[in-house]
Amino acid sequence: MGRGQYQPLITEELELPECAIYNSQPTAPPRTLIDILDETVKAHPQHPVIDNEQTRLTYGELQAEIASRAATMRAAGIGKGDHVGIRMTSGTVDLYVSILAVLTAGAAYVSVDVDDPDERANTVWTEAGVRIRKPDWRPAWEVEDRVPHFIDSTDEEHTPVSMHGGSKYLWGNIPALDLLQLKDNEGEDYSQDLSLLLAASGDLRNLVKTIASLPEWYCGRIHVDINDRDETVVARNLIFLLVAFHLPPDIASEAIIHLWYSAFLPEPLLQSIRDAVCPTIREFLEVSPVQISGVLQKTWSCGSSTLAATLSKKEWNRILSYLPDIPGMSYDKAAALHKSGTLAHSRRDYRDRALFAMHPSWRLSMLKFRSDGILLPLGASRETFRVPNPTLFHTDHPWPMPDSADPLQGWTLTEVLQPSYGAKHDLYGQLYVHVKRELETFCKRLHTLNLNVSLFKKDAMDLPDTLATLRDKETFYDRIELANIADLGYLGPPKTLALFGPLLKSKKENPKATLIMLFLNATREMSTPKDQVACMFRAMETLQRFLPMRPRQGDPTNKYNAEFLNQMNAMDLFTDNDTLFERLVENARFRDMGRPLGLEMKTENSIVAKWPMRLGGNPTQHEFEMAFWSGHTGCERYVEWHRVV
Repeated sequence: MGRGQYQPLITEELELPECAIYNSQPTAPPRTLIDILDETVKAHPQHPVIDNEQTRLTYGELQAEIASRAATMRAAGIGKGDHVGIRMTSGTVDLYVSILAVLTAGAAYVSVDVDDPDERANTVWTEAGVRIRKPDWRPAWEVEDRVPHFIDSTDEEHTPVSMHGGSKYLWGNIPALDLLQLKDNEGEDYSQDLSLLLAASGDLRNLVKTIASLPEWYCGRIHVDINDRDETVVARNLIFLLVAFHLPPDIASEAIIHLWYSAFLPEPLLQSIRDAVCPTIREFLEVSPVQISGVLQKTWSCGSSTLAATLSKKEWNRILSYLPDIPGMSYDKAAALHKSGTLAHSRRDYRDRALFAMHPSWRLSMLKFRSDGILLPLGASRETFRVPNPTLFHTDHPWPMPDSADPLQGWTLTEVLQPSYGAKHDLYGQLYVHVKRELETFCKRLHTLNLNVSLFKKDAMDLPDTLATLRDKETFYDRIELANIADLGYLGPPKTLALFGPLLKSKKENPKATLIMLFLNATREMSTPKDQVACMFRAMETLQRFLPMRPRQGDPTNKYNAEFLNQMNAMDLFTDNDTLFERLVENARFRDMGRPLGLEMKTENSIVAKWPMRLGGNPTQHEFEMAFWSGHTGCERYVEWHRVV
């Protein structure tokens, strides 16, 4: 539409009073909606454009938010000619900002109402050609006929494992376990007291899963000792548990899931968390409590459950620093740090490799989570999530986790995909629903169980002596879970068993008492080039059936075909891990090391399968996809030990 001043000129010569003749004026240059927005921003940068009581933005702030989201899309390879699907609540700020961001990136938007059925959204987006959801989408390196960035250009036969971002694993990388499995061990009707030790806990997912899975009728007392040497892990675990103890289960579960997984929080929710945690710690420290062995212990109650933490005074003060009264970082700075870790342009090929391996309809959900860092269903409003999560943005350092960190890896994919949440293609929305339900069940059980949880911050090597000193006696456990500290790169099997084996209850006290070791790297450490070649020959026929090669795009001499690299990524699923792990068993003398301690490696595991992520023999297409899409390699091996005396 033109912008000229058009004046009607009525002539007396024409006897057509209903008609008007217009002066000819120069046609104004065409403008887009983004052009109009840019001009308005230049003219009125500080003028309010949005104020709905929840979100207030000036034109300048609106443009900055649009530019940030557009940059995220460009980093993902989205631009002119592409269609971007949008599925958000009508009338929300998020919807309008997202539409303008898509247009700014040069793409077209295809909007579907959040209340429409998932099938309609899938149909609309497929017909509109939303590129990344299409089965024939190709990674940028293949389209551009170049060597992908994750291949060392100086040695084309070598594919380095390259890390980007922080080094902490705050979401875990192995699915949560029910450490009791009462039905298959002590029995469903078991009601005696139980003691558990999580010696290198990482996050709380095993505790949450174990308590949420307990039979409703269990009436014994459960004591759990949880330890980790990492300050951030311990601080987050204590904050999560204090929230669970002090807020109603529905609010607590919402608060914990976002503290756990979301980069940003709503201010009211964060204030509720501060109110539940900070005053009680400050009051405790103000009364100058007596130190025992250089540490201070504080205990809280919730119904018949208790929570205790044993830390030095310095460590207690550090806990408070994870929930400051005033945010230590602006939203814009935190968003930039987050994206520099999760959407770095230099890591585009790494992301494309991960996206290409996924079910096409899941890719949007993954990109959305990597973009805004908020774990919610796709259509849920994110407008109020403007305060950086202080347990993740604790310092001015970059995002604390590597860009490979993914909350999905901490939960069993087949359980996440249960049909309780209708939007089956919204993978991270399904994860939110699943974890929220587990957390709410956990929080409710705190009010009905006799559960005693104690937190410690110690190196695993010092933990047994610390527990004995603090309690003036040894504590014996029905379950000891050790994560992967027995891997050769950490303590190793003999030292780990010597430290923790004596803490397992005797066979007379509980014949089902179990110590659980996890080995993440053992089969790789035992593997030889000959093993790798044998694996390749064994796997190729099956892989061609499950991951067939399609005709190559671009230069046919480009050997970095996406399907071929996909097959290479899936190769580990076909490794003969039994043979490789048996080498470790023989080399480390597993069958002998437990004898002096009265321990024996179980022939058959009863808590968790030996190879829970392994692809079984003669798999179906669905079984292969669940194993491949889980992000695990199948080399994860659990070893269980029990008392023989």
